[in-house]
Amino acid sequence: MLAVSALAWKQAAAMRPLFLFTCLLCACGEPEVQLPEAYDPNGGDSERSAPFDAGSEGPVGEDASSPEQPDGGSGADHGSADGGPINCDEDRDGWDSEACGGRDCNDQHRGVNPDAREVCDFDDNDCDQAFNEDLDCTFLAAGPSTLYRVDPFRERVDVLGEVDLPAGQTLLDMDTDPDGDVLGLTRNGLYDVQENGRTRRLAQVSIDRYTNGMAIGGDGTIFLTSGDRNANRADLLDRNTGETTLLGNTAPFTSSGDCVVLKDESLLMSAKRPDGPQDTDWLVFVDRSDGSTEAIGSIGFDKVYGLSASFDYLFGLTDNGEVLLIDSNRGRGELLFQAPEGFRFWGAANGD
Repeated sequence: MLAVSALAWKQAAAMRPLFLFTCLLCACGEPEVQLPEAYDPNGGDSERSAPFDAGSEGPVGEDASSPEQPDGGSGADHGSADGGPINCDEDRDGWDSEACGGRDCNDQHRGVNPDAREVCDFDDNDCDQAFNEDLDCTFLAAGPSTLYRVDPFRERVDVLGEVDLPAGQTLLDMDTDPDGDVLGLTRNGLYDVQENGRTRRLAQVSIDRYTNGMAIGGDGTIFLTSGDRNANRADLLDRNTGETTLLGNTAPFTSSGDCVVLKDESLLMSAKRPDGPQDTDWLVFVDRSDGSTEAIGSIGFDKVYGLSASFDYLFGLTDNGEVLLIDSNRGRGELLFQAPEGFRFWGAANGD
């Protein structure tokens, strides 16, 4: 699912007349978002496997030019059943397709061939009949008091244990800071959270509103979003003092359950619109300078309380135990799998 960054989407959308966007949001029924006409969310490729910020057709960070492969194949055209030619190397990666007797197991994807580097995605990148081998393709998530490890590619959730918190406290959200430490937020404190569930309080926090989302930027900035219909707001949290500072008003949206910072530093939020339908959450862009919001699109799922930007994908987790793949440019969610009965997700941290 190749996608343009949310920041690029916002810049392109900003070029359109403001009255058009306003009219769309105020129309009867669910609002629609007018995207640039030239925008193609999949880059011409409908495969789920393509990561959001892939800059080339090959694996992220890898040169996609055709390698020198003595046994990769000629790329020559072979005859088809109807007598027409078959292109044996449609993705031009230097490897013939299996249909032509070659070893390229996906001739529509340059990042997939026997010489490719395995990365965390939904593909068997190196055509060895396995995927994501020898890689940690997981991220952490949490319920009210339980810590989980989620592998969205293998459709697996492991229980790591109970989170050690003071009596009466529950985790509102969690995220990973630039040093790789996982921080958890409660009504009364900011905690360092270990994978075994043990915690250490970093700062005392006093929140008198229904804050339910936390995200940490690449520079360490901590963003908070609130779900109180009377407090459409985003705040900044000082990790040393625990003090919060108003960033701005997120109206007409309120936080449904989480916010997330993408690798391009765009801040997104799962949200509800108090005057709109309540049976689905929206993916919303939040301006990091003043908290103002712009709708990206309906996720199509309710109670999306966890967002994780991991391995160049955006994943969503719900209070109902659903694990979603979310298009960060259009907002729509796709159900990857359902966690076992009784699993609840209230927050998620970014992986990789």
